Amino acid sequence: MAKIVINHLGSIHHVEMDIKRVNIFIGEQATGKSTLCKAVYYFRNLKEVLLDYYYTVGQEGESSKGLLKELSSRLKDSFVSLFGYSWQLPADLSMDYYYSEQHWVKIKLMQAERKYISVEFSKILLEELQTLDNYANKFYESITAINGRSILPVLENKKFYEYLENEVSRILVDDMTTYYIPAGRGLLSLLCNQKT
Repeated sequence: MAKIVINHLGSIHHVEMDIKRVNIFIGEQATGKSTLCKAVYYFRNLKEVLLDYYYTVGQEGESSKGLLKELSSRLKDSFVSLFGYSWQLPADLSMDYYYSEQHWVKIKLMQAERKYISVEFSKILLEELQTLDNYANKFYESITAINGRSILPVLENKKFYEYLENEVSRILVDDMTTYYIPAGRGLLSLLCNQKT
């Protein structure tokens, strides 16, 4: 079962909680319910970040940054979009998410003047993600060798993406899609800012 540990994020001083298939937070205003929801969404969204990254590698080749830097960069961007810039946050902020005992991601702020975001992956998680990265690179090499007029690349792309979905779900012990639905006034703000 997944678990989240948060220290000093918004109105949350400390929380340690098991994540279930459905989590409902009820409580008084300004107690950290929305912050907790955003944090859970942030970590569970790693699945989508990984799939996007691997699919891009499979179609365009290896990232110039490499796996670790690319994932860290994407997670930092996602963090800023959900929680704001890190230099406005307390220096002792930390967020840990355990997909399983051996698969975890930890976020904290560096002790520099601008408090940059530091992303740490467990060794075994990083090894498994690197294996998938190698697979995506090999797929790219094999697909570029096939004649572009064939239907084969389309079929191979479908199999490739299904394989990635299954593997990422297995690694993160999560076969569900996560949605973040903000509460009342946040939802109105979200809808007003949509470009439709």
